[in-house]
Amino acid sequence: MRKVTPSFPLLAMAITSLYLLPSCNNQAVDIPFPISDSGYPQPVVVPLQFSPAKKINWVTVKTGIIKPVIKKFDINALPSTPYDPSGFKPFTKPPETSHLDFNSLPDSAFSLDKIPSVPLAFRMLVLPPPVIIKTGPLSPKNTARLSLSDFGQLLGIQGNNFLSLLRGKEGLIWIGTNKGIYRYDGEYVQFYAIPDGVSGLIDDNKGRIWFINEVGLSVLDTRNGLFMKTTAISSPFPRLPRMTLDHKGQIWVPLVKTGGVDVIDPETLSYKKVNQSARISGSVVSIAYEDDKKNIWIATNNGINIINTEKGNIRYLNSSRGLYEDTVRFVTGDPKGRIWLSFKNGGVQTIDGESGSITNYGKVQDLDNMITYRILFDRNGRTWMATNHGLLVLDPVKGMLKHFSEEDGLTRDFVLDLMMDQKQRIWVGTYQASLNVIDQDGQTVYPMAGKNMSTIFEDGSERIWGGTTNSGIEILDERGKKIIHLNKQYGFEDNTIQSIAEVDGKIWVTSNGGLDMIDQAHKTIEHYGKKEGLLSDVIYSVLKDPRGNIWITGPTEGIQVIDSAKTTIRRLNAAGGLSDNSISAIKQDKQGRIWLATVQGGVDLIDPATSTVQYLNNPPG
Repeated sequence: MRKVTPSFPLLAMAITSLYLLPSCNNQAVDIPFPISDSGYPQPVVVPLQFSPAKKINWVTVKTGIIKPVIKKFDINALPSTPYDPSGFKPFTKPPETSHLDFNSLPDSAFSLDKIPSVPLAFRMLVLPPPVIIKTGPLSPKNTARLSLSDFGQLLGIQGNNFLSLLRGKEGLIWIGTNKGIYRYDGEYVQFYAIPDGVSGLIDDNKGRIWFINEVGLSVLDTRNGLFMKTTAISSPFPRLPRMTLDHKGQIWVPLVKTGGVDVIDPETLSYKKVNQSARISGSVVSIAYEDDKKNIWIATNNGINIINTEKGNIRYLNSSRGLYEDTVRFVTGDPKGRIWLSFKNGGVQTIDGESGSITNYGKVQDLDNMITYRILFDRNGRTWMATNHGLLVLDPVKGMLKHFSEEDGLTRDFVLDLMMDQKQRIWVGTYQASLNVIDQDGQTVYPMAGKNMSTIFEDGSERIWGGTTNSGIEILDERGKKIIHLNKQYGFEDNTIQSIAEVDGKIWVTSNGGLDMIDQAHKTIEHYGKKEGLLSDVIYSVLKDPRGNIWITGPTEGIQVIDSAKTTIRRLNAAGGLSDNSISAIKQDKQGRIWLATVQGGVDLIDPATSTVQYLNNPPG
């Protein structure tokens, strides 16, 4: 066990030394994954086998005018509790803005071509075969309010510190830890042991993975089965330099110990030192980033150096010119071309090069005293930030901020890196051995925790109706930021809800108390039950056919049909041709046929045009 003393106190950690990568003659290539190793049988296509058509016999159980009970009913007048699925809180004050004139920034001449190249002097090793792990599907934590999965726990790698995340150009996910590199393809993980840890992951145009640690710079070449390493460039642990690949395919490596950056040519395996002799200001560099105008932004302890290799100059931006402070921890750009900066003593700043405006997010936005290690942007225009106080999401358009908590499923630990995969999920790597994957744009997904849910439905107003087995209905109104409660206590017929649907602009609810049609426009509720002529109050499901007839199913009476004129109720049960009297669900297809799911008799198919029924038998075998 070798203990490493951190160079700054916030990220103190111990690194477990593993065995050194052997230099042997074992052939190592990019190992193909097994194809047919699934533990589940493959699907088999079997044709449906229906019985011959059989005549059905309807029985009329009620004639005369069927009068439902109609009551006043206003959903918005029902009791409710506050509900905010986003968890965002508005800023107490809007962020401060100022103006920046880029043309007035001091600059110096710069020529990368004039800087001599030095060979990296790689030591070439045969890449040992990785450990292959078969993963299961990601599944959300049951105790979290988010759709959040613990990927580290799934792989059994909870003892790792997750230092760097990368989505490679081929769509593979690379995970750098204090024990090595994991490569994930959605089904399998390959593990490569690296005893000195991995940070600053980046892939070049050939698909090779570059990373850095305190003993040097290394390259993982899985296509050719090679592992290359050099001591020419290194980074003291636990500093986490962020490398960048520019438009020419060169890799810019920040030198957090000596200052400046090294620019690597992956083709020639050589590098150039860009330091104070090349007019770089600042003795510490944490990250390099290339914007959409091919400028390289270098974050230092003396502000920002902006290099344009084509124009041949460096421009300098520091606190005297409008920066929040001089020590910049991170720099990146959003899809709109704005530059985002974070700072040593907290706070975040955006620079809009087109308008020349600077926007400061600091103490009044609850962002002071937070060191931000990584920033990324989602499809909703929000900014995700990995900080020493956990994970934050900032919505600059709406002026709101969200801190993820333990109730969400994330502790306020050091979040060292973020990554977005092809499914728009956010991967969160932390110092305390946690790698979480957040789905559903970070929305709250369990606002009805503790309820026994029987059915769920979204109406035309985007409100979510959740039916329960014993508590009535909970209506999630995201726009109104509330949960509306509908049950017997507030005038509903029964608390055991069977189904919810929207028909002709009304909400139809079946329960153990009958059928209720809620008309939100006219603020009424129309009720049908045993007192109104039905054979039972317990209704499982309901359907309205194109002719306006209402089909009703339940546990004991087969099917009941109220005609469109509401003058007749007919019944069809086992005595009339059905396979079972207990019907759990009903659907109509495009041919007008009625499909019935029975409890014990399988599936019945009714053709109203011919008054016949067919039974769907079990497939042979």
